[in-house]
Amino acid sequence: AHRLFHYLFKLAPYLQAKVDRVTAEFQGHVIGLQIRQARACGSITLETNHGLRSKTHAYLTLEHEELFYSCAHSLLRGVKGNASFFLATDLPGTTRAIAQAKLGARRLILADLPDEDVHATRAAMEAGLKTNFDGAFVDMWALSACHDIIATPASSFGYMATARAGNPPVTVSRWGKCLR
Repeated sequence: AHRLFHYLFKLAPYLQAKVDRVTAEFQGHVIGLQIRQARACGSITLETNHGLRSKTHAYLTLEHEELFYSCAHSLLRGVKGNASFFLATDLPGTTRAIAQAKLGARRLILADLPDEDVHATRAAMEAGLKTNFDGAFVDMWALSACHDIIATPASSFGYMATARAGNPPVTVSRWGKCLR
């Protein structure tokens, strides 16, 4: 899949330049977090850590989202030397401040996208926002340059980045364990 992805998909030069600016900030081992929120995307059902089913308006429950940060710290403990984090999210305005508090602003790398760049198609449509998807491409390509990618379950975005990278995704169990 890795070679096929590279053969079939190439970024326009102006987008590749944006990706290059982001990845130039990567230091040491980079752990990527793909946090798909899509809070306005209708109800889906997720399992809580008590084995119950819970309706939510997100790909992740807030409880599960917290586990992403725990998983990132767990992966960090296994890294020798310098490390940083890259955050790819469909709602950057909502997620950036939380990620900076949880991971440390000095270690967190963000694509230079406006807070209103909601690059999930359905979320943008439901929120009445326009998107040209540049942010989505920049985030996906930068995410694929990470050494580890913690992907949101049920979201194809993170899995596309891992296919491009040629590495298996890391997912978070409902007990907070990082799984490959």
